Amino acid sequence: MSLPRPGLILTAIVVVGITLGLAFTGLAVADVEPEIEIDDDDIDGPVASGERHWHGQNLEINGSPDNASEVHELRTMDDNLVTEFQLDADGNAILRTDRFDTGDFVVYNASDEPVYLNENGTIERTTSAEEAAWTLIAQDFTVSGPDTVHTDESVEISVDSNRAGYPLVVSSEEIELDVLDHHIDGIPADTTGDGDADAIYLEASDYELFETDLTANLTAGAYDISFRAVDTGVEGEVTFEITDPIDEETLDAVWYGQTIELDDDPANADEIYEVRDAGGNLITQFILDETGNATLETDGFPMESLMVVNHDGEPLALDENGAVIGSTTADEATWTMREQSLDAEVTDAEVPLDEHPEILLSSNRAGYPLYVTSDQLDVDELEELFNVSAVDTNDDGIPDGVELEASPTEVLTPDLGGVAGPGAYNFTFTSADTGVQAEVGVEIIEPTEIVRISDSLIAGDRMDIVSIPLDLDGTDTGELVIESDDGEYHSTVQVRDGSGDGFVTVEMNTFLAGWTDNERDAFDTAHEDDEIEHVERDAGTDSVLGADELTLDSGAVGESHDSAILTLSDAGINDLSVGAAAVDAEIEGPGDVPDIGSLEDVAHRDQIVFEIDASITGFFTEGYDVSADSDDAAEYGAYLDLVEAATEDEVDLDVTVEGVIPDVANRSVYVIVDSAPMTISEEYEATFTLDDRNPGISSDEATSVDRSLNITERTAMFEDYDAENQTINIAEGGLVDSHRIVEEGDELAAAISGNATVAPGTELFVRMEDTDGNLLATDEDEVSTNGNWNARLTADEEYLEEGEELEFIVQDELGELEANVTGVVVEGDGGVGGLDHLGPGGDDDDADDTDAGTTDDGDEGMNPMQVLPLLVILVALGGAVYYVIR
Repeated sequence: MSLPRPGLILTAIVVVGITLGLAFTGLAVADVEPEIEIDDDDIDGPVASGERHWHGQNLEINGSPDNASEVHELRTMDDNLVTEFQLDADGNAILRTDRFDTGDFVVYNASDEPVYLNENGTIERTTSAEEAAWTLIAQDFTVSGPDTVHTDESVEISVDSNRAGYPLVVSSEEIELDVLDHHIDGIPADTTGDGDADAIYLEASDYELFETDLTANLTAGAYDISFRAVDTGVEGEVTFEITDPIDEETLDAVWYGQTIELDDDPANADEIYEVRDAGGNLITQFILDETGNATLETDGFPMESLMVVNHDGEPLALDENGAVIGSTTADEATWTMREQSLDAEVTDAEVPLDEHPEILLSSNRAGYPLYVTSDQLDVDELEELFNVSAVDTNDDGIPDGVELEASPTEVLTPDLGGVAGPGAYNFTFTSADTGVQAEVGVEIIEPTEIVRISDSLIAGDRMDIVSIPLDLDGTDTGELVIESDDGEYHSTVQVRDGSGDGFVTVEMNTFLAGWTDNERDAFDTAHEDDEIEHVERDAGTDSVLGADELTLDSGAVGESHDSAILTLSDAGINDLSVGAAAVDAEIEGPGDVPDIGSLEDVAHRDQIVFEIDASITGFFTEGYDVSADSDDAAEYGAYLDLVEAATEDEVDLDVTVEGVIPDVANRSVYVIVDSAPMTISEEYEATFTLDDRNPGISSDEATSVDRSLNITERTAMFEDYDAENQTINIAEGGLVDSHRIVEEGDELAAAISGNATVAPGTELFVRMEDTDGNLLATDEDEVSTNGNWNARLTADEEYLEEGEELEFIVQDELGELEANVTGVVVEGDGGVGGLDHLGPGGDDDDADDTDAGTTDDGDEGMNPMQVLPLLVILVALGGAVYYVIR
């Protein structure tokens, strides 16, 4: 069906406007000429494969004259026949879709082959059923409007559909078309073919709201307006009554049990009035007294809409105080009977003396008077408990309770232990005007078993493991209840103090909690002797817990003594750091991990220690395969890439089960990688990624961090090495840590030190040899955290002679690190204990000037043979430094 041109629409609007203008100025209403004619049998459009069409439309298929008179079939996608149809002489056909159900359909030709229909409905080719299929869906259509509207109000009608841009006609039997056209923005149309306009045509959207002052042109009475989608035939109607308004506010609702004090004109004294339901059925009759008043007891009325009718059968509008405003329509006169609900319960039926019971009151009513009474408490105690004044609740002249102004939800926490002491108490709550009651009982007991949460505010990160400390007093079992603010997560955890120390720390895996199929997997204890005895989840989520506050309640099993708040922050990666560990270091847990700095260089063969600072310990546990192509990475989206910077070749991490170590206390995960397969003097790029394949990470939260590192040679160096003179300087004194030579009986001892590029904890072996390779002395030491090492070498002085050449050698256990220095023994200044050194050979200049016979203070000096052992050690030290620096 083609739509009118815009110019035609504009012309129509002008014409209608002039016509309405004449009509509304008192002139006779003329017949409205139709601007379009609507024929429901028109073709509504071609059918096309892959397209969606609407149930009720007439759809055209365009074949070829060569296929004239052929019988085609329409089938479902399940190959069930829907209907046969025959092409006409031109090879065309029309499908009336109102004759079959909605669904997916395929047209088959006379050769039983699915045919593809293009956008013009033309049979283009044969194809598969999947490609040939098209879809037929039903148009939803809902029309809603008011039941009653006053003459000074606008009429608001809404038309809802699941379809946009469809032809719609609007008509009414009671409203003149020119009036309807004035308020509905459309085009007069002829839908019957008689040449006269009888409806308004418009192009409708999925939601149309017609809000107009229609009542300004209509008198009081009943009216209907019909709406129909032209091509699909779906339709709806609104029927409403236009009435004159009541200026004053009328009675809206009455609670069952309340009384209505009806107040009418004294002129109507002794008249019989009635209470009827909205349909006009009699509920009860009553007589006005001599003042025109009456009291209506509502406790016998049905729970529905009611109205008061006077002796003339006219519905009466009542204000909120029961005064008669005047006669009106039934809709405006009705008020609703409501039944008040009132429930009372206690959180715990038994409450320790040092805690307050929690009484929960709930009602469907707001701001109502509530009486509180008790068989065990006098009025003075009730006044003190609730901080309100006493009241006489049974009209006997004696105060017996207190009155509260209650809300729909009321939480009362009276200090029963402080006011009345241990014992059983009951409370009766009565709505003062409706008489609805609720009762509750609570017992105050001496506290025996108490389980408290050590911290009132606990903070953690979602997807991490969070520690919740419990303090158990008088019991070795306890219960922890964890609930989210929205109530979508709720679990109860029962624990046992197996160590007997009165403390149990519950470790909650916030990644698994509420999401795992077995909630027990989400909880553990920090101490191996303590136990998680039972976990029960009453409510869970379909996703990982979000950043939220959770309420924690603890107590003996089945009770609650204490509460706290657990705040979970957003997950994420904060940093990636690089450290190193010795080749043979056994790293089996967080306590074995060396201090992680921010290394740029790692010695070849050392273990690389990556520290990932991120809230991921909930799933990144021991045994996780950190490789980018692993099953774990595919499931949780967390992986480590290590590539050679120059070539971007990926390094095979080959991380064993022990290679991934979660550190819950420090919110970190360590990944241990062997550097042996990596190349010396190459730079590598390490990248850790957490992406949205993880069920707890959205696409906006996906992130990664990276670090660069170099693989260096394993080397060691000697301290105090003079590269130019190839000596190690030996200062005065006898301290082991300062390269000193001291006399120890018949032996000379040398302390030698240096630094190394290898990881802390690497064991180094130091030895002193003569030129023949004879081993004179050995020692060993581990590289310290600052990269230093120390050795103390002793040798019998009889093996050391002046001029003798020595070699100092440092090696690691792999044999990959080796450093040495060489030198000769020379006579030192001042004899043994003086400033000696190992030189490259020959006499030392300082030694030539030394007086070997007498010291400055007149004491007899040492003879050269006594000095010789000392010089030998000095020569060795110098040679060692020279080797390292070389």
